[in-house]
Amino acid sequence: MGDWLYMQAFRVALEERNFRVLELLIGLTQQMVEGELLQMECLGKFISEGEYNDLIYRKTACLFEVSMRLGTVLAGADQATEDALGSYGRNLGLAFQIVDDVLDLTATEEVLGKPVAAICAKARQRSPSSTPSRTAAHRRASRDSDRA
Repeated sequence: MGDWLYMQAFRVALEERNFRVLELLIGLTQQMVEGELLQMECLGKFISEGEYNDLIYRKTACLFEVSMRLGTVLAGADQATEDALGSYGRNLGLAFQIVDDVLDLTATEEVLGKPVAAICAKARQRSPSSTPSRTAAHRRASRDSDRA
C-alpha cells in the first residue's frame, strides 16, 4: 500500500506540473535506493559512526526531511522555511531511527511487534563506537543465554 501511495504522489505532481515536487520525490527515491544498496553492502560488517549516520539518513531521515519539504512547497512557503523544516525533518528522522535501532537491540519481540530474527542482521551492522548499541547487544546476549 505504501508503494502505491508513493507512486500516486508522482502521478499527482506530474499532472499538476509541479516540478519542484517531482525533483524532491526523485531525489528521495534515489537516496532510499542507495540506502538499501549500502545496507546490503554493510551486512555482517562493523561500520563507522559516519557510515551508520549516512545509512540511517538514506534509509529513514531523508523520508522525514523530504516530507517536511513537500509540505512547505505545497503551502507556497519561502526557501528559508523549506530549509528550516527540512532540517527539522532530517533530525527527527535520525532520532526516530536511532531509537528504533536501540529498541531492536533491547526490547522483546512482543514489544517490537516484529520477529527477533529480523533484528539480528541489523545488530551486526552497528558501529563498534556506538556504546548504547554495544551495551544493549551485550545485555540481550546475556538475557538470551540465561533463558537457554
